[in-house]
Amino acid sequence: MKLQAKTFTKTLTAIALSSVIASPILAASSTTQSDISAKTAAKSAGIFTTATIVGGVAGGPVGFFLGALSGAYLGEQNKNHERDKTALKEAETSLTSSRNEVAMQQRVIAKMQKQVEQPIEFLVYFPTGEDALSHQDSQRIQSLANYMADNPSLRVRLDGFADPRGTDEYNNVLSEERARSVVDALVARGIDSRRIEYQAHGASLSMATAGDKDAYALERKVRIEVYSPKLTRKVAAN
Repeated sequence: MKLQAKTFTKTLTAIALSSVIASPILAASSTTQSDISAKTAAKSAGIFTTATIVGGVAGGPVGFFLGALSGAYLGEQNKNHERDKTALKEAETSLTSSRNEVAMQQRVIAKMQKQVEQPIEFLVYFPTGEDALSHQDSQRIQSLANYMADNPSLRVRLDGFADPRGTDEYNNVLSEERARSVVDALVARGIDSRRIEYQAHGASLSMATAGDKDAYALERKVRIEVYSPKLTRKVAAN
């Protein structure tokens, strides 16, 4: 029995010494791995060695065996814990990145929405005595209809004009027909008529010099203004 005890003690001492020597060797051989893996391996080796020695001292050969098992179990648990910590850190980093991306997208959307709410104005011109849209202007109205379809909160305001030649009654009717041609083109392209308002001014706002044909050409027109009622209410409130 004494011989067995001495042999067992020597065995424990050899294992403990081997563990102490092996730890730095293992650490040196794994320098190409991450710091987390090296620390985890060292902790697991330490847990295994400590539990084995404690088990051997407490219970002899049987305790030595049980201590080794418990050491291996605790070492594995430590590895799992380290893996969980790493996974949690990666998840937190990913979540932070996602939140930053969402915040940036929201800022971009808000900026685009603000741009959409700004009024847009352009002009459509007509030949003398005409109220029909040209092919080119019809294409522009198509683009306007598409834009309004994509932004259902927008409205359009039309103002029809005529040059000062002719009677007031004639010019009033002509300017209204010009505005109506734009209204009809928008409605034909799917825009609800309730989103459109128009007004005819005839030649009442003409500033052309008598006989200036170039100036007349600039007054045969419909002014088209696309606006946001929400923005209009804000301006009125201020």
